[in-house]
Amino acid sequence: FEAETTVRSLLMTGQPGVKWTRPQLWRAIRLLAIADSNEGVPYDVFLWSVFRGDEAALRSMKESALIHIVLQELQPDLNKSARRFRVCPGSPLFGEIYRRLVLHDGLAAVFDLEVAKEDVKREQTTLDSYEADLVRLQEVDDVRREKWRVLDDPNKALQKRKEQLLRLILEQHSKLEKYHENRRQAHAVLTSKDKKFRTIAPED
Repeated sequence: FEAETTVRSLLMTGQPGVKWTRPQLWRAIRLLAIADSNEGVPYDVFLWSVFRGDEAALRSMKESALIHIVLQELQPDLNKSARRFRVCPGSPLFGEIYRRLVLHDGLAAVFDLEVAKEDVKREQTTLDSYEADLVRLQEVDDVRREKWRVLDDPNKALQKRKEQLLRLILEQHSKLEKYHENRRQAHAVLTSKDKKFRTIAPED
């Protein structure tokens, strides 16, 4: 009970002086909850899925004893390859707590919503930068046409850059839609629970 209270408290308020965030902790919990308790999650998968490659944050979470990093046994045909690691819960007890928290659909939806909002904000910022770059390039084209200026561009670099930005913008829209769908699903769970509670709650 005490360990679960500690994890819940960290999810709610975080921990002073660490390099990981509350949404990152929830991502870690979700990932470890679906992994085999003995196998854990491959280090590279965990590093990207939870921390977007921020190894300092991963090490900080390890120092908080929330996760544990172990050396993966190499297959005979991989003896000459680089060492491989996997990430497991900080302890078997934490592993059980992580699985229980994920099964708590209401609480999970609260943290899922926070993670989704963070994901949307990150991808929207990237999308805004692509769109701003595209606008600037279009302004160069507009000035050239309006003032009859000749811009030597034999390889059509300007046009290729605009086409690249359009492709990147399309990719960002797909990412945003995925995260917005996660947000909608989490919000639907919370709305449903709120409605159910209000239906059965006694009126004053």
